[in-house]
Amino acid sequence: MTKDTEILKVREKYNQLISAQGTRLVFQWIPGHGYIAGNVKADILAKKPAKVITPKRSQAVGILLSSLRLEFSDIEDAIYNLDTSILDVEKFKAIFDNRSDVEEMKSILKQLEKHPEVPLDKPEQFLYDLEQIPQVGDRIFCFLFHTNFQENITMIDSKLNNLKMTCEMLSSYKSVKRIFGLILACGNYMNGGSRTRGQADGFDLEVLPKIRDVKGKDNRTSLLQYVVSSYVQRYDTDLMGTDRAKLPLPDPSDIQQAGLVNFDDLEKELKKIHSDFDSAEMKANRIISRSRPETLEPFRRVMTSFFDKGKQDLTEQQSNLKECSRLFDKTCAFFCVKPKSGDKKITPEIFFSLWLSFCTDFKDIWKKEQQALVKLKLKEAEERVRKIKESKAVLPQTKARKAGGLKDRLSRHGKM
Repeated sequence: MTKDTEILKVREKYNQLISAQGTRLVFQWIPGHGYIAGNVKADILAKKPAKVITPKRSQAVGILLSSLRLEFSDIEDAIYNLDTSILDVEKFKAIFDNRSDVEEMKSILKQLEKHPEVPLDKPEQFLYDLEQIPQVGDRIFCFLFHTNFQENITMIDSKLNNLKMTCEMLSSYKSVKRIFGLILACGNYMNGGSRTRGQADGFDLEVLPKIRDVKGKDNRTSLLQYVVSSYVQRYDTDLMGTDRAKLPLPDPSDIQQAGLVNFDDLEKELKKIHSDFDSAEMKANRIISRSRPETLEPFRRVMTSFFDKGKQDLTEQQSNLKECSRLFDKTCAFFCVKPKSGDKKITPEIFFSLWLSFCTDFKDIWKKEQQALVKLKLKEAEERVRKIKESKAVLPQTKARKAGGLKDRLSRHGKM
């Protein structure tokens, strides 16, 4: 039994008691006092408002009312019309979280039954008015789920697509293969005295973070700096130092985000979203079936459209998760990465940790290399401009022909 159903039964019970006692409460709205019994309207202003709920709850609801700063009729319209221009999503959630529970509603209704002439305090009145909206809890729940669903699906989609893109780049981009080729060639050259290590066909990914620590004879230049410089000079000659130059490895931020992906957690999250989706759809169908014609729209239209599209989005992300998991396993196999003793399988956290520091250091050096090339090109351009200016400066200066002079007279007679 839902909270709304319990409260509805409590309200019906007390209405029956009131009818049995021959008392009919016709509630009217009095500004500053909320809904009160019409037959005691004359005496109401002199009565002290009744405080029924606990002081802590009263304070919490009072703070909510202060933040809303709306007439209840506006709040009611916003709930019926799912209108975020009146109530934003955060306020919808605050109202949902501050609804009365069954015991509170029992106390409020009992107070109205025993003392219909006494107005309710503002927090109690708000809670009572809120529960007069049919299935208000389910209505707000469906709306909040509708709002959060797309955010959650988009977040999962972004995580999976980033991992997919990163895996594809690492395993299929020529730039990555070229960098690995340079590292392997340098390693074999440095190990040339060894018949086994100097003729390697590959290397473990555990080597990547250590490349920056291998120093040259000057003890300043690292092997990684040499690899980056060699790559730029060999493969980026046309683009180096320009805005079109592209980092040949995945961006470290993408590597880091890919390492945060946990397939088991995402699977659990999708299952929970699916479960909440089914629950929300059931609540929405119940609201639609019980709503009066004047309160049916736009709830029915919005929710029907949402659930139709939501089912497709859920199916897509479940397929996306399986596809990404397969692609990740394939990428690990491509780089011959296997679980260590004690590990059941390779996780994105383990795999991408092998790449993170290498990609970060590579990017830092690559950017410095590009900046140095930009300065070099700028210097070369300035030198060309200087030479052009110097060549113009040595040309003989010509004077304008003087009117009436010898050259001018000879020219007019065609002798010059």
